[in-house]
Amino acid sequence: MNINGWEYPYDSLLHWDRRKRIFNYYGYDCLYENESLNMAILLHSIVEESMCYSAGFLAIFKNKKYPELVLQTKYSFYEKDIIFSSDGRYAFAIPGKYTKGIFVFDLLMDSFAFFAVVTDTINLCVKEIKRNKFVISLSEWDMRNSKKNKVLNDTEIEIGRLTWQPFNQIDAFCENLIERL
Repeated sequence: MNINGWEYPYDSLLHWDRRKRIFNYYGYDCLYENESLNMAILLHSIVEESMCYSAGFLAIFKNKKYPELVLQTKYSFYEKDIIFSSDGRYAFAIPGKYTKGIFVFDLLMDSFAFFAVVTDTINLCVKEIKRNKFVISLSEWDMRNSKKNKVLNDTEIEIGRLTWQPFNQIDAFCENLIERL
């Protein structure tokens, strides 16, 4: 199967069949390509999980000519644009409804970190304000409707202060987050 030029047996991914189990045929995919590192992040089997919020499962591939699966998750991520840093090294993704925060992926080191936030919105966005300096950005609507959100806007994500773990630990990390809810 081919998605945006990335040929891979996608039906072998965890939860690929969710698109058929839940809505018989409904479910779609979004591939975000990082050309500078010859990598791609796929959000697949995206379906609406709650009113107006769709989520799918994340997979990371490298080498477009001969794709190799680097990471796949068994927990969902919201269908929000995957944001890459200007040098392509970092990618940011919003986890599904089980927790509040932002996952940061170091695509060069095959590792991830989690930046926890106190908020009542999933409409988080990450902006790079200068090379490898990132802040959380919220819409005017989100800031008007919550004091917590006003404080969160423009919060810096300090890459050097994050705790990094290897990709193969992401599912255990997510399970731990869910248990603490």
